[in-house]
Amino acid sequence: KSENEKKENTLKNINVILYDRADGETISCSGTELRFFEYTALPRSTHPIITLSASYKSNNVLYLGSSFNEGNDVVKACAESSSTVILGAHPPKYKEEIDLETEAEIIASSNAYSFMTDSMKQSYPGAVVLSEDKNRLRFEMD
Repeated sequence: KSENEKKENTLKNINVILYDRADGETISCSGTELRFFEYTALPRSTHPIITLSASYKSNNVLYLGSSFNEGNDVVKACAESSSTVILGAHPPKYKEEIDLETEAEIIASSNAYSFMTDSMKQSYPGAVVLSEDKNRLRFEMD
């Protein structure tokens, strides 16, 4: 089969819903709330800083893309009330140390972990570190 035929067959039974969203908007779907933070870009990069919060019942997961600590301060405050914080690897690259105060579980990309302050690493000795190696995802836990 051609590449186009394979794509068509793969997508036949998948429903995709696309939403336009405004900064700060929350979208509800099946009991889950997705919050989109203000679009933030740094002068040194063409990539936006990706931030997203997903809440279901009393669980709140906050995804913070690379360099979040150079952008919107609102997301740092949201980390305090989250049950899980994911420190991601989406560009722009980290350039400044990460120092969050939260009681959340921390899941960090290996790059984010390398930018965490020593005091943050000591505060979260059980942080899960994710790294990619030749198309494999590796979890490291203390």
